[in-house]
Amino acid sequence: MLAATVGFDEKFVLRAVMRHADSLKRVYLVTATPVDERVARAVKLVEEFVNRVLKEPWREVKLELVEVDVRDFFKAVAELRRRCFEYGEATDTYVVNLSGGMRALVLALLAAFVISGRSGEVEVELENFSGVVRFGAELFRWPGLGDYDRRIIRSLAQRGRATYRELLADTGIPRATLFRTLKSLRLRGLVKAEVVGRTSYYSLTEVGRAYA
Repeated sequence: MLAATVGFDEKFVLRAVMRHADSLKRVYLVTATPVDERVARAVKLVEEFVNRVLKEPWREVKLELVEVDVRDFFKAVAELRRRCFEYGEATDTYVVNLSGGMRALVLALLAAFVISGRSGEVEVELENFSGVVRFGAELFRWPGLGDYDRRIIRSLAQRGRATYRELLADTGIPRATLFRTLKSLRLRGLVKAEVVGRTSYYSLTEVGRAYA
C-alpha cells in the first residue's frame, strides 16, 4: 500500500510509485480541499501513469483519491486514518510518502499513520532528488490503545460528552477499571473532564478526536 500527499509537482509521487511498483496493491493520493488547479493536474497525471504503466493482466493496482479539509486538522487526521489505513488485511504494510503537498496535509497524514498502528515506513524524498529519508512509525508511536480505551473513546465520540454513569452504561467496563482507564486517557491528553456542580463530564480532547 502507498499513501502519498500530492502537491503541485507530481514527480515525487511518480518516483514513489516506481520505487514500490512491484509490491503495490493500492495507491492513495491525498490532497487538501479546496483542490488547487495545479494539484488537480498533478493528480490526473499520476492517475494516467498508474493506469497505463502498472496495469497488468495478473494484477490490478487500485487508485483512490482522498481529499480532506486540513483547516479542521484533527477531523482530517481521523478521516485519513479511516480512509487510508483501515482497508485490507492486518498483515498489509504501508509506505507513506510525504514528499509533496501542504505542510498541514503532510502532518495530518503522518499523524493518521502513527495512530492507525499499521506496519510500514515513512519516506520523504529530498527536494533535489538526491536521496530519500526513511523511518518507521515507531519513532513517534505511543503504546497502543487497549479495548477499554477504545470503548470509552467510541462512547465519547458518539455522545460528545458523558458522565461517569453514562460511560459505565455505554462501555460495560467495571467501575474501578473505568476510573483507572479514564485517568490514563486524561494523562495521555486524549480525554478531558469538566466539573459542573457536582457532576464531572468527560469529553475527547482535540487529539482524542483523531482516535475516534
